[in-house]
Amino acid sequence: MDVNEGLGPRLKALRRTRGWTLEAAATRTGLAKSTLSKIENGRMSPTVEVLLKLSQGFAVDLAGLFGDARPDPAARSLTRAGTGPRHETRSYSHELLGADLAEKRITPVRARVKARTLAEYGPLDHHDGQQFLLVLSGMVLMQFLGEPPLRLAAGDSLYFDTRTPHACLSEGPEEAEILWVHTG
Repeated sequence: MDVNEGLGPRLKALRRTRGWTLEAAATRTGLAKSTLSKIENGRMSPTVEVLLKLSQGFAVDLAGLFGDARPDPAARSLTRAGTGPRHETRSYSHELLGADLAEKRITPVRARVKARTLAEYGPLDHHDGQQFLLVLSGMVLMQFLGEPPLRLAAGDSLYFDTRTPHACLSEGPEEAEILWVHTG
């Protein structure tokens, strides 16, 4: 399932349910009204940074942006390989894991890293929270603003504060596959 198809209408419904104008939603999320409008009308595929701002501003976890995630006191969710909702950006191909549960303290995402240069990646990401990254296959180059890049191979992991501007790039002959775990 491609989550981009339902994100716009879902976001508009969340905004209207709360009685917010685009301006009020922009204030709460820290995003421009034009960005919100483009997402709502399916003219923009938001980055993970933007999705996290939407999640925080609307007080729902990522799964809540994409559908009917259910609260579950047992906090158990099984995602079979390749069946999680998908979200494409120019830098990544994401598969949301545990997306059927709302109110999670962490957001796990399996991703294929497509960008190979900072020019392909675009602006460095930064947002509130922390991330854990585990390289599942391939090679990754983690770039942090003002620091030398870190090279990670399959099996390597990195935990970092996401307020530091950062980019994750694929290195080597094949696109890298990673597991992201977001908090915040």
